[in-house]
Amino acid sequence: MLNTKKQNKFTENVGAAQSAAVSNAPFDDVPMTAAAHFDLYFLAATAHLTRRLKKIFGTSEAVFAEFPFLQIYDERLAGREPDDLADENAAVWWETNLTDWEKKANAHLPLRELREKCGLDFSSIVLLLTIGLAEEDARFTTIYESLNEFSTEKRLTFGTL
Repeated sequence: MLNTKKQNKFTENVGAAQSAAVSNAPFDDVPMTAAAHFDLYFLAATAHLTRRLKKIFGTSEAVFAEFPFLQIYDERLAGREPDDLADENAAVWWETNLTDWEKKANAHLPLRELREKCGLDFSSIVLLLTIGLAEEDARFTTIYESLNEFSTEKRLTFGTL
């Protein structure tokens, strides 16, 4: 189940951003804290997973019909991602905008430090968060179970990754 305490002010900021137009710096209104940084990566991971599911199910509507809870995350993305963002450009868009936001932050950001100290790239951190999505919202296990064709495992398996 989604931990609502962790969404606190960041969720409110996301809601405020939904009514604003997407700017060249879509995360400028996000507080420069470790928690907000985690939430941005969490959103990047949900956006990535939703796009991957769209390739399987054909359309966003089909994905949301199968996994209705993903609409919550899609709504959180509204006003952040440009409406015309092509799926093939999304990973670069997220990397560019999230790392630009990180450069402005003076706060300790553990995910940035992990990436830098371990020599990981942006997509590695998004993958790490994708693996852990079910820890934040147990409904993601239904997605993982459906992706694990030959197993009832409710976690991402190596083969699925």
